[in-house]
Amino acid sequence: MDRDSGEPGPGGFRQVQDVKMRGGLSREKASRFWISFCCWCSLVVFLSLKSSFGGLSAGPGLDNVFHFLFYMPFAVFSYKHPRKGLVTRLLVALFAVNLGFMLELLQRRVAGRAFNWFDFLADALGVAFGLLVIGIWFQIKMKPSASSS
Repeated sequence: MDRDSGEPGPGGFRQVQDVKMRGGLSREKASRFWISFCCWCSLVVFLSLKSSFGGLSAGPGLDNVFHFLFYMPFAVFSYKHPRKGLVTRLLVALFAVNLGFMLELLQRRVAGRAFNWFDFLADALGVAFGLLVIGIWFQIKMKPSASSS
């Protein structure tokens, strides 16, 4: 929420301060989060629904690796979300898994693409593995070092 300081600023306009939102992030940081999140989702949707990549083929096993890697960043987004907490992380992860499933269903309608359970499994495992790695990293980062005692 913006707060009016009441003091005239340059040009006679009153200055508006950027107040921290619930969760501790400023409105600017929250806006950056949502812009990056929407850009990443748009990239995933575009690449998932593109019928061909100019004759390039990822191959049967490499396609699943790409699915895994493209869904791992959703774990980072779950930790960078403006609202903190376990429920928020789980909701972002659930959104990513649902997005993967819906895109697999839509791929049935795209020429040259097909629904594949292994792609969906790779999406879900990418999100889960990302949450696990980031969770362990935050636990190590927050643990007090033994030399500081």
